[in-house]
Amino acid sequence: MKSLILRAQAGSPVAKESLVQFLSSRVESCSRYYARRSGTDADDLRQEMWVGVFAALERVDVAIGDPVQYLLVQGRFALLTSLRRRRPEAAPLECEEQLADSECLERLVIEGQFAQAFVSSLDGTASRIVGYLLKGHSRSDAARFLGCTPANVTYHLRRVESSLHESLAGAE
Repeated sequence: MKSLILRAQAGSPVAKESLVQFLSSRVESCSRYYARRSGTDADDLRQEMWVGVFAALERVDVAIGDPVQYLLVQGRFALLTSLRRRRPEAAPLECEEQLADSECLERLVIEGQFAQAFVSSLDGTASRIVGYLLKGHSRSDAARFLGCTPANVTYHLRRVESSLHESLAGAE
């Protein structure tokens, strides 16, 4: 199996196809399990898992541990990451049906302007962290992108939250 993985790493299409055939039943089983648990389409999850497996194939070291297990774990991690990033459908705005109502529309505009002004007032690191979170990344992802620890990200988010509470108190 290690030689097959080495050939697949080297780019052999035959080796990659053999690896796919070898891992197919495990990838299928895992994606069906998480599809049942999450109510998500199994085909989408299967695709995410394959993306994770092939990304891991580029960096797997066959001399350490069981490379097949590494590929499967990384594939499952990619599948779970995609599930975590999926957001439930947004609830409709409380006055969406009344958009003709000028008072409701005015309130939505003011709230949006406040949020924009608040985010733009943040310092560099906090602004970047909030930007990553608004794009759907996790705190761990933001930490990795910034080259710091998740605890550091949490520290900055606490400061952002404190600043937001102060801004909201001032706005009232």
